[in-house]
Amino acid sequence: MGSKILYVDDEKLNLMFLQLALKEHFELITVSDPLDALKMLLNQNDFKAVISDWKMPQMSGIAFIHEARKFSKNIPYFMLSGYNPDDQIAQMLAKGVILEFFQKPTNVEKIIGSLKAHGVE
Repeated sequence: MGSKILYVDDEKLNLMFLQLALKEHFELITVSDPLDALKMLLNQNDFKAVISDWKMPQMSGIAFIHEARKFSKNIPYFMLSGYNPDDQIAQMLAKGVILEFFQKPTNVEKIIGSLKAHGVE
């Protein structure tokens, strides 16, 4: 099994879909609450990447990534959403806060290719 990746999304169906789609390539740990995901990142240092949904009721993906990077800034962050990216997302991409924005419906091969291109095996 490949690298351990944390995926945060408030929609459980999305969590199950991506976990199933990536299981041959990565060990995907799924969490539906960004606050729980922050605790996991704080207590476990073996994640090789983080994928976050953008729009979540508890905390936006933008806020989650900014918080997570305070103590886990040396891993790549990616964002996944059904919404079109806006100026905030463009700025995060330009500054390297997130390395790529994936549009839902998800193109699994694009996600796999991008993770591998950023050194996540």
